[in-house]
Amino acid sequence: MNKILITGCNGNLSLAIIEYLSTKDDYIIIGCDLHDKFDPKNKINTTSITYSVCDLQSLSSIRDMVTNLKKNDLLPDYIINNAAVDSVPIANAVNDGLD
Repeated sequence: MNKILITGCNGNLSLAIIEYLSTKDDYIIIGCDLHDKFDPKNKINTTSITYSVCDLQSLSSIRDMVTNLKKNDLLPDYIINNAAVDSVPIANAVNDGLD
């Protein structure tokens, strides 16, 4: 069983990807900033979906997500980068050490 992380899960494209992957023998990890914005479990009948909360504008949030995935033995075999980051606020960049 492959573990697949999908970022940017808050719209129809990600729902279509999740619907397709749910027909396979894959474990789907939904990476999004707030899982209450998007809940495919209401539309897709599978128990092989989990959420991993992550704000891609924050390196500390990304680090936390990776730590949690490691702790739960859910490091992905594949990543589908569906998220878009327009810009990173300067406060986040400085706090994350990107200055």
